[in-house]
Parts: sequence; structure tokens; C-alpha cells
Amino acid sequence: MAITHHFHDPNNIAAGGTWKHDYGQTICSWSWDAAKKELTVTCGAKGKKFDLSQHGDQNFTDAKLRERLPALAIEAAGTINGTKCDV
Repeated sequence: MAITHHFHDPNNIAAGGTWKHDYGQTICSWSWDAAKKELTVTCGAKGKKFDLSQHGDQNFTDAKLRERLPALAIEAAGTINGTKCDV
């Protein structure tokens, strides 16, 4: 089974994104609060916030966030749901 990621707004990382299964079922949605450096991941009724403020500022460039935040979100979804999603 393949899963795909879609940004809600490709020009605004803070708007977050969604991971979906082959047939459009949502695995998780995520958003980014740049001021707090906090990633929020929701899987249905379950959710979790991750404080990333301890990481150095060099990790918060647009390019690095665009690459890492979706990956962190799908990893978090696996933890929240108790499953592993192969990307």
C-alpha cells in the first residue's frame, strides 16, 4: 500500500499537511507553529504536540522544515496509532 503526503498550502509550511492511504483515507494531519517551534499531529480523535524548540535554529530553514516536518508527522502517526507506516 502506498501513502502520499500533501501540503495544505505549498507556499505556507505552517498550514501543515495530510498523509493519506491509496484510497484517500486520512492517516494523519499536521500543523506547524513556528513561534513555539511546535509540531501538532492528529490522527482522527487522537493527537499529540511535539516541542522541537531544543533543536538549533539551523534546523528551521524553510527547506529543512519542508523535508522534515512531513517525515516527523508520519512517524508520530505510527506512534499515536500503534502502527508503522512505510513511506
